[in-house]
Amino acid sequence: MSTVLFSIEEHLQKSWSKFKEAPVFWIAISLFSIALGAPSSMSPSITVLVTIVSMYFSASITLMTINYMKGNTVSINDLIGINVLTFLHYLITSFLCGIAIVLGLIFLIIPGIYLGARLMFAQYLVVDQGYSFDRAISESWKMTEGHTWNLILLCFAMFLILVAGFLALLIGLLIAIPVTSFCTASIYLVFANHLSERIEM
Repeated sequence: MSTVLFSIEEHLQKSWSKFKEAPVFWIAISLFSIALGAPSSMSPSITVLVTIVSMYFSASITLMTINYMKGNTVSINDLIGINVLTFLHYLITSFLCGIAIVLGLIFLIIPGIYLGARLMFAQYLVVDQGYSFDRAISESWKMTEGHTWNLILLCFAMFLILVAGFLALLIGLLIAIPVTSFCTASIYLVFANHLSERIEM
């Protein structure tokens, strides 16, 4: 097993620079994302529908951040860039990973944090590589082997930035959301490139 080296600080600096290239666009995307996740007093059937729609846009935004960090141009049209089959696998992946993490959190919290770090790239692999849910989960587990604590530190750093953004009221959160998303996508790409090199070998 070879080591994947990454600096959270360097990726944060890169993410901040990328945010400054198109701040209005990404703040608008953040507002859209927050609006979708806002609680409401709807009937259960409507709530399920809204959740599914929200998950679809979440998948699209995840792919948008990956492509943006690759240096590609993204636009509002990319919000509907995920096909039905990819979304289905994204939905199943999110559900299975979510269940595993919640069960892990129930058992003394630490197992849930560990599972969250090991599975954190599964959804990324679905939308970026077109992997099926089972392959994405398996590959995320392999990709993160030996890097669990560094990835837990990454998640903790992203959490602190989001908390700081929340404490700075809405404006801070609108900046924190895209910057942390860019940072996670940027580090995912480091692992994904390493995965591609491993497959080629």
